[in-house]
Amino acid sequence: YLFYVCFGMLIAKVKPSKLLIPVFAVTAIISGAYLALNPSNEEFNYLSLGVAVCGASVFALATYLKVEKNKTILNLSNATWGVYLIHNFFVNVAVKVLGLDLLSSLPYLKLGLLFLAVTVISFAIILVLRKIPLVKYLF
Repeated sequence: YLFYVCFGMLIAKVKPSKLLIPVFAVTAIISGAYLALNPSNEEFNYLSLGVAVCGASVFALATYLKVEKNKTILNLSNATWGVYLIHNFFVNVAVKVLGLDLLSSLPYLKLGLLFLAVTVISFAIILVLRKIPLVKYLF
């Protein structure tokens, strides 16, 4: 997972030229389409090439978004590192403990619902943890 941290730091420090926006967009679309058309356990692995390329491209595109700052956006933005750190725990609980089979019937619906549930639960937990005096410095 170190790739994602290093890539994020690189993009944050060395903001690529705006001329690369179409390249990132096309790369995100192609890698996302590849993942959608080839659903397998290997392709949904965080370390697979398709997931890494898609994730990196979407992150690079997101650095160019201009969003009006408000309290909600800042709170969510400040919680993203913690969400990154704990979301995998909830994915593993859903898949290994609850036995969720993402590749059987309706895989895209299951994957979408899992994404939504894990995101909401992860953000909620991090926002609560950030209220605890010593713990808030970790996330």
